Amino acid sequence: AAYSATDDPEIIGTWTEDVNIGIALASTVVAIDIDNADIAAKILSLEDRDQYCIVRSRRGVHLYVQTSHDESGLLKLTDGKTIGEVRAAGQYTVLPPSRHVEGEYAWVTQSLLHYLPKHEGTAYQYIKGILDPLGVSVADRADASDVAEGLPFEGGPIEECDLPFEVNPLLEPILASLMEGTWPTSDRSGT
Repeated sequence: AAYSATDDPEIIGTWTEDVNIGIALASTVVAIDIDNADIAAKILSLEDRDQYCIVRSRRGVHLYVQTSHDESGLLKLTDGKTIGEVRAAGQYTVLPPSRHVEGEYAWVTQSLLHYLPKHEGTAYQYIKGILDPLGVSVADRADASDVAEGLPFEGGPIEECDLPFEVNPLLEPILASLMEGTWPTSDRSGT
């Protein structure tokens, strides 16, 4: 989880070589996660792609950018079809050279350790500026309400109950945020 992230060299030094790695995102350093293979191919075919920070992911691409402020939310075409999401504060993405059963993550351009583009607007404006010239119309997005709401919960197998163990009061807000909205979810991981 993003809340247990570390940049402590001593801790990282204890990890084995086969561990996957990721980045805990901020409200100003965001990842645009595009899962649509056709749109990802268009981005990968850009002649000026070196001005971006791009990772080939298992299904598409991740673009990293520094913005003034962003919130997480779904990335949709103007017809309403979801093609990915903007991931920001409190979320994380997997970084190369991580592996997944569906493939490896790989840098297409310089890593974000070497280059991170800056954009004065939002991540939605940034990706819109990239995709519009490619003939891909992304919906404007001002809030993250469709992600926060997820799918409508209509009851089901989850029942409120007391935990069978003591919880450190300092961990309660973190646990609550990690568990919030987990059933049902619009997150493609299906957690």
